[in-house]
Amino acid sequence: MKILIAITIMTCLASFSSEASNNDDWQFEVTPYIWGVAQNGDTGARNVKGSGIDLIAELDMSTSDIFKNLDSGFLLNASAKNDKWLLFIDTIYMKIGLDKSGDGITGIGNNKVDVTAREQLVDLVAGYKVYKTKNTELYLYAGMRYADVKTTINADFTPLGIPELNLTKQIKVGDTWVDPLIGAYSNWQASKNLALITRLEVGGFGVASDNSWLIAIGLNQTLNKNWSLKYSYRYLAIDYDDNDFVFDVDSNGLLIGATYSF
Repeated sequence: MKILIAITIMTCLASFSSEASNNDDWQFEVTPYIWGVAQNGDTGARNVKGSGIDLIAELDMSTSDIFKNLDSGFLLNASAKNDKWLLFIDTIYMKIGLDKSGDGITGIGNNKVDVTAREQLVDLVAGYKVYKTKNTELYLYAGMRYADVKTTINADFTPLGIPELNLTKQIKVGDTWVDPLIGAYSNWQASKNLALITRLEVGGFGVASDNSWLIAIGLNQTLNKNWSLKYSYRYLAIDYDDNDFVFDVDSNGLLIGATYSF
């Protein structure tokens, strides 16, 4: 059922793109950006390796925590629009590494836990303009989000300070899924060089994740014909619980991007 819905969404997007390609006057934008993100929620695995034990960790990381432990990151938005259509792809990739050490049970030994969390989200969306005035554009859109989330935990315990009792354990948890999305995107030209941009979205609907939603509001500052700066706030919530994997996480923070238009 999930595969059928994903194929239906992709077919609709292809249909949108085909019809849109018959129109001229396309405008393209590419925006790499930095997201000062903070995250909180729960993630982990149920019934780890058939043991009947749930390993669910509470996630509470501020923006400074994430930047401190960020191994790599890639955030990019690319869009194309004409008089009627809006197409965009939004990609988020983050890999975060955490190291925690402490004393063994007796205070003599040591415990060390390394956690690597990798998160990749790709949104693919097609929208149609439903309202337009001199300064305002409103699009309704549909699309899909591909999510790939993996967490690796390496634990190294020497509880009594005796090397012969050392215990090393690695646990890998995660899942991939595809969610349908629907939403609205608006652009209000407040002045010659400033525009207010908003994006409201809901998704999931129990197809893969139980639900997801996104709100983003920001400013586009035009510098010249080809370059502009974007400043925005984004809140993204995903509640996924399937295949013994839990990812119920809220991500929010400020984005700053540099846009090249052509």
